[in-house]
Amino acid sequence: MSIDIDEILDKGLQYQGVHFASKPAALRQLVLVRDILDALPEGDWVTGVDIGSKYDDLGQMLKAHNVRCTRVDIENRPGDGEFVLGDGESLPFADNSVGFAVLSHVMAHVEHLDRMMSEVARILIPGGRVFILQSNRYGWWKFWGYYLRRNDRVVHWRTIDAWGMQHWLADAGLGIEKMYAPYHFYLHSKLSGFFYKLDRVLERRVPKAIATQWLVRAKKPDKDLPFPSKKRSLTLPEKATLIVIATLQAVGIKALELALRLLKGGKSVAEQT
Repeated sequence: MSIDIDEILDKGLQYQGVHFASKPAALRQLVLVRDILDALPEGDWVTGVDIGSKYDDLGQMLKAHNVRCTRVDIENRPGDGEFVLGDGESLPFADNSVGFAVLSHVMAHVEHLDRMMSEVARILIPGGRVFILQSNRYGWWKFWGYYLRRNDRVVHWRTIDAWGMQHWLADAGLGIEKMYAPYHFYLHSKLSGFFYKLDRVLERRVPKAIATQWLVRAKKPDKDLPFPSKKRSLTLPEKATLIVIATLQAVGIKALELALRLLKGGKSVAEQT
């Protein structure tokens, strides 16, 4: 049970009644749908929850494949699909009752992330899965986050490195099955042929430590099986690459700050804000 993203996009910017604003927007949704369908069993209806989602696009696309997905949000957003008012840190579902959970850029905005991850693990059935889209601390988001913080544009802004992702999942008793870098989320705003082909090559080959964004699939252990090991290490090449990237970013942010200071007549960032 899967979908062919290339074939869908060749037909236009819509799928199962969901209309996309652009091809990059379509990719953000379709790559998640593809990964969910690839991991779930065929046949009987499978039920899941989309935590922190404003719209029912994901649920509408999954429904066509006998997958039921209920949106959960702290704000009242009924929409067209199934919706439950609830807090991610105290999910309104029974223990071991949900087949899968989706966290699409939600981890960045949760105050007590440990509570939410524990709640996700609690409601998943044994063998259930969580699908996560998340920005990496060592991607270009670090520069964007600097701009947002400096201009008071966000309330919460959290990016997570590869160690952190392993930490939050392991502490909740969830084991990572798959973690890769879907670079097409930003590589080609115009979806030019060259960048699209380059993306398909890079998607599963970019070290997860330096990915701009990740797609992560984690699993709750099957019944009577032990919880996954809390090992949080990366490979030696990933560690070395991460150190280099972090160093370059630190230098880059300092250069950005100095450049902005010069443009503002020598004032420091604190004086400008």
